[in-house]
Amino acid sequence: MSLEDFIGAARVGDLKAVESMARAHPEFTHRVLDGKQALHHAARGGHLDVVTFLIQHGANPFSVVYQEHLGARDIAEVNGHAHVVDAIDAWQRARSPETEAGNVLCAAAADGDAARVIELLDRDPASIDDRDREGDTALHIAVRRGDIGLVVQLLERRAPVDVANGAGIRPLQIALRDRGRRGSDPADTYFPLVVAGMLLAAGAEYDLWAASAIGDLDRMELLIKADPQCVNRLHLPLRGAGWPLVIAANHGQMQAVRLLLDRGADPDTPSESDNGYYVAERGHALYSACSNNDLAMAELLLERGTNPDTVIDASGCAMHLAVNHGNQAMIALLLRHGAVLGWDHDPETWQASLTPGFVAQLSDDFTTDAALLQANPGLAQRMLGCALGGGHPVLVEMCLKRGVECDASEQAGLLKEAARMWRLRTPVNPGRSKPEDYYQCFELLLKYGFDPNGPGGLAEGALHALANPDNRPTSLEDDRIACARIALRFGADLSAIGGEARSTPLGAAIRNGWLKLADFFLDQGADPALGGTPAATPLAWATRQGHVEMAERLRALCSAGKDADSEVLRDSND
Repeated sequence: MSLEDFIGAARVGDLKAVESMARAHPEFTHRVLDGKQALHHAARGGHLDVVTFLIQHGANPFSVVYQEHLGARDIAEVNGHAHVVDAIDAWQRARSPETEAGNVLCAAAADGDAARVIELLDRDPASIDDRDREGDTALHIAVRRGDIGLVVQLLERRAPVDVANGAGIRPLQIALRDRGRRGSDPADTYFPLVVAGMLLAAGAEYDLWAASAIGDLDRMELLIKADPQCVNRLHLPLRGAGWPLVIAANHGQMQAVRLLLDRGADPDTPSESDNGYYVAERGHALYSACSNNDLAMAELLLERGTNPDTVIDASGCAMHLAVNHGNQAMIALLLRHGAVLGWDHDPETWQASLTPGFVAQLSDDFTTDAALLQANPGLAQRMLGCALGGGHPVLVEMCLKRGVECDASEQAGLLKEAARMWRLRTPVNPGRSKPEDYYQCFELLLKYGFDPNGPGGLAEGALHALANPDNRPTSLEDDRIACARIALRFGADLSAIGGEARSTPLGAAIRNGWLKLADFFLDQGADPALGGTPAATPLAWATRQGHVEMAERLRALCSAGKDADSEVLRDSND
């Protein structure tokens, strides 16, 4: 009995098998395989009884398919299963605290329209407590946007300060959460401390996490004396940042970090979680110090026993940040404490190991890994992805010449990696990388025989990948168009139906708001009416996404196409 068996049963609508396996393995209801949960497969097939069972037993219908960013509701809608859509909507209404007034008020706050917010509150003062679909109040949104003026006005109207949103986060925690100060990011502001002070004055709970972020040593001592174990407790659901030690390190609060360590805080902050797959992490505090280029903080943590080889899910490690920053002092510090140039590790022992291509992915230096490859040609397979991420055509071709065996799915993933241009526009340290380097890497893969159309079926080819969203959209729309032009030269199919969205590349571009890319596809002859289902045509996506001008263009092209077909039919009858 495996997760693959469970997903297979959900795919075909075998409720009895799903129930039986879920009793033995309840975690299967929300576990991910190849970026999808069993729920996504059940929704695609319109199996309402299976969908209902999975949701009742922990599956979240708003968890999205990796890369495509489609939830179970979207998949059901695309495939014409209105009964499943209605069931998911009913589930959402039953669990969500949202109200119509809350949605309207929060939308105005999200738009930064303070006058509209005040107008709505004057009309209905009680709506200040109302929530939107995400469980946010207007105060959550104003704090998240950094709108101090609106925060002041909402607090004057007694906005609730300690209400948690759907993710379990309160306004004070939004204000004080990790700073994200990296490399070329904007300079720090006093906003977090100013807003935190306003929220605390209005009665927000002042726990150890908040006191650690602010660096209030007296408050920290008081709370730790009352509950010594609180130093090693997650205070909010923010993965690593929920630890007092981590948020103190993130905010550069040296004395607070020293106090927490003196009172028994684990410097590695080890944690386990289930994000659709099992995750074990350690070292968030050191990771934050390296992210902030805070050498003194990193040195303190390492002296107090932090393992230099941090393990952070899908976010690299401390050494990767040091290399990516080009921070030689931080690199030397980590190496002195035994850090490895790599993010690979043994999940049982936590032992880190060298990652071929590590330095090349993160910096301008590809010669180090080129020498490693020359000494051991067998590393080409593992090194290729890193070479693509760093944008190094010379190293990419060295890997390809030494022989890389990839199936169609792996080829599609590597083409996407080249097109992401990961290092080019990262806010840390793009170095001397140029868009043309990544275009060349993308083209090299195709020259060496990679298939631009992918494995087919629900898998996606290069054009779909270029049209999809990205968690970190480091490739701009013009970059996507440049890569699409290359892919078309190598036989990419504009008519291919791919992905859970059941769309052509044109449909995918419109769904995700890449309208210049959509115009390019149309100029190259993409069919304006083609989709895998009626709900997945380009026009259907343009209409649902509110792209009015694009919808008008598509209607005109579809109408012209029908007129042309009529002319051909008349000619054949003459």
